[in-house]
Amino acid sequence: MIILTILLFILILGLLIFAHELGHFVMAKRAGMKVEEFGFGFPPRLLGIQILKKRRVKSKETSEIFLEDKILPDGEEVITQEFSREISVAEEAEPGKRWKFLWGNKPPTDPNETVYSINWIPLGGFVKILGENGESQEPNSFSSKSAISRFSVLIAGVTANIILAWLLISIGLMIGSPTVISENEKFPAGATVSEQNIGILYVSPDSPADKSGFEVGDKILSMNNVTFATIQAVQDYTVSKAGQEIKYQVKRGDATQVVTVVPRTSPPAGEGPVGVLLGMIGTISYPWYLAFYQGLLAVYFFSEQIILALGALFVNLFTDRSALGSLTGPIGIAVLTRDAARLGAAYVLNFTAILSVNLAVLNALPFPALDGGRILFLLIEKIRRKKLNIKVETYANALGFLLLITLMVWVSFHDVGRFSTQFGNLWEGIKGVF
Repeated sequence: MIILTILLFILILGLLIFAHELGHFVMAKRAGMKVEEFGFGFPPRLLGIQILKKRRVKSKETSEIFLEDKILPDGEEVITQEFSREISVAEEAEPGKRWKFLWGNKPPTDPNETVYSINWIPLGGFVKILGENGESQEPNSFSSKSAISRFSVLIAGVTANIILAWLLISIGLMIGSPTVISENEKFPAGATVSEQNIGILYVSPDSPADKSGFEVGDKILSMNNVTFATIQAVQDYTVSKAGQEIKYQVKRGDATQVVTVVPRTSPPAGEGPVGVLLGMIGTISYPWYLAFYQGLLAVYFFSEQIILALGALFVNLFTDRSALGSLTGPIGIAVLTRDAARLGAAYVLNFTAILSVNLAVLNALPFPALDGGRILFLLIEKIRRKKLNIKVETYANALGFLLLITLMVWVSFHDVGRFSTQFGNLWEGIKGVF
């Protein structure tokens, strides 16, 4: 499971960032910009490849002189006309190989063609566009293109992540996606709902449920071999057994197991005897032509909720110093990836889609070093009707990047403390493998 978690974590982050950079790459090519390198992972480079194309060499011109003579009546021969004709010869140069491998940081064979590279750090990707930092004003550079062309390239990464989330959610809805439903909920025409069970939506820290090993997404099949049809019935039975042992039969992903819990007789306010939040979980699916529409609605909902959450976080920064504690970095994502993997493929699809929407929204923020920050500079340029000082923009982006890295490091240290048990188990598993 440890190896699967690590590989899945790398695959998910790689897919999200690769899709983002692919959006930039496609739009840059369409805008006529020179893309120097499109890399999977981050440098140093392991291997690169260039696709060499046929190129037409400059036409060669030759001239031929033709003399026309004429015999006069007296027999004398004279030249009466002289003219020349130009002959244009076009030649094609075809390389001996259609592609060229580049090991390490070896320079490209053809500076006009993109290097497609695989790099040593497998956490995403990058696109290197000529003149993206203002260092070139050649006709095919980023900085020489129109504002609308540059905007289309900058916004393409965000758009690609939204499209990826839409596709993942739509696929999940075709094969069947776990969804929290109300007991008497009405579904759109064409929807099929199956496997309805009472499930766990939240586990309170240090509660009996937490200590017994309950996890979010567990479905309660029975309690002491007694089955229940409603959430209220489960709650009533739990209260009646306070202080006594209850054996829960739960379904986690495709596996079924028994979890033993002793409900508290005097639980903290708002937690309940066991310390879980219950909800009805069902698997909902749609035919493909409805899945894409419902997937689009889901992406809109997730985007709206993430924007509202970021807005609330920004406001709370000035009123609640602990607000940053709600952020999760790479370590937290790795732990959540493990939990999603345990619950099944449908949960992994939804989890990846939510991360993709989150990445899109974050990159759209008007903060230096992010796509939204560069779009903000572009907007300022249009308002001023003159380009910004390239040094100012470069320094702003460098400072923004430094702040983002600092935030990521801080959040990662916080994650180590918050997910200490899970992280410890993950680390022990890694050491066990190697």
